[in-house]
Amino acid sequence: YIALTPNGEFLVSRRGNVNGNVENQLVWYAENGTYIRHIFAGDINTHIEHKPLFFANGDALIAGITDGDLFLTRITDAGSIVWHTVNEDLGMRETIRLQADDSVVVLARGHNSPMVLTHIAPGGVVLDARAYDPGPQNYPASFAPTDDGGWLILLNKYAAYLHRGIGALRVNANGDTLWHREILPMETAYAAFGMEQLPNGGYIVHGDRYTGGQYDLSALRIDDEANILWEGIPYGPGHDRGRSIVMLPGADFAHFGTTSSYGA
Repeated sequence: YIALTPNGEFLVSRRGNVNGNVENQLVWYAENGTYIRHIFAGDINTHIEHKPLFFANGDALIAGITDGDLFLTRITDAGSIVWHTVNEDLGMRETIRLQADDSVVVLARGHNSPMVLTHIAPGGVVLDARAYDPGPQNYPASFAPTDDGGWLILLNKYAAYLHRGIGALRVNANGDTLWHREILPMETAYAAFGMEQLPNGGYIVHGDRYTGGQYDLSALRIDDEANILWEGIPYGPGHDRGRSIVMLPGADFAHFGTTSSYGA
């Protein structure tokens, strides 16, 4: 993963063989690509699984899995650890949101429940955790805030290879479920990788759809009730898998992914 820090540097998480040992590193580079510094970020049993997020003061939040459990680490711009916590109740597929008060909200699979929404204090202590069971074949994909202080949770619905769709679960500020509904049925072969709230209302859902024997990047816009407002035409000349979006000024966005169509 790579992220642009508030002071214009690049922070990269990488995993590789260092002197015969598999290690994870966080590496800082200047804007021109010059190496600045690095720190070690775990052994072979640690996997960083989320792009770095940044607090208002420039500290970074790193997240991933260590020995099967979710970990969160806050580090300074100089690479010093502010706090580190491991949550033994949570597993993979985490999505993380930073709050204005420096607390952290995490959506992830639980070891004993399909999905857990966890609120963590600025120092790494768990304030509250709510488990949800949206039913079989529903898995957490992403979440974003709602205007009333609650959350809209995006779900991937999966039954078998290419039999996949998406749904949504809406919870209020107290964590109570308001509704759960389908967005795209499994026959559409759509898989979501993330969701972002738009400044002028609604959300952009991004992922890919399997059409015509290949994967194509796809994005759709939904309103606050998870109704589809529009779906972009799937695009990409080869196998193109949507992985991330970056919001641009206004309601524009850039869609990033992987492709097998280079040079086509």
